[in-house]
Amino acid sequence: VIDLKYPKLHFLVTPPDHNQDAAPVCGRTTSEFLERHGVQIAINGDGYTYVNPASVSGVSCPEGRDLFNPNSYAASRGKVYSQRMNASRPIMYINSRNIVTYNKPQGAVYNAISGDRTLVEKGKTVAGLDSTTLQPRTAIGTNQNGRWMVMIVVDGRQPGYSEGCTLQELADMLIKFGGVYDAINLDGGGSSAMVIEKDGVADILNSPIEGGIAGKERNVANHLGIEIR
Repeated sequence: VIDLKYPKLHFLVTPPDHNQDAAPVCGRTTSEFLERHGVQIAINGDGYTYVNPASVSGVSCPEGRDLFNPNSYAASRGKVYSQRMNASRPIMYINSRNIVTYNKPQGAVYNAISGDRTLVEKGKTVAGLDSTTLQPRTAIGTNQNGRWMVMIVVDGRQPGYSEGCTLQELADMLIKFGGVYDAINLDGGGSSAMVIEKDGVADILNSPIEGGIAGKERNVANHLGIEIR
């Protein structure tokens, strides 16, 4: 739970790697993002698609990393590098004063990250959310007066430890435990990760799962980080 009024708080969405408005980004884990950019808290962001390097002239990634395009709108400290897929994809805007709005920015676009669906709207669970499929999940939301941000990651695909939760359960958790008024669903499954900085290195708080390996992080397109300075 984040106090958005804390004066030393600064957000960072993963910036583009190639300094182009529509360039793909190089896949990195949430831990790598945290250490690379010196933030103190990070979660995974939007879903993504693989980009064939042969289709993007002059663009490549170090260490043989894959190129990814975020699924929908993304902006990093004033630079928009991915456009909205369609109107059903919710966008969380965070302006330079840490004011959070949904689907419409307040003032100039600063940071923005997208999800695949809205989970909570005006304090109510969105109708029609899946109530049967258990998966790892990542979600983010805010309370009614915009003072508090809630980030939540649920582990899954690990029988005997955690099988995951449904989208309906995720929305209910946000309302019950976080007092959330509006929230969106970020990428889940093997992408779900929550990391904090500890003694200068990444400390993974959850048990991510990639390729069936518990504790292994997945390279993803973008992330949302919090820097305290």
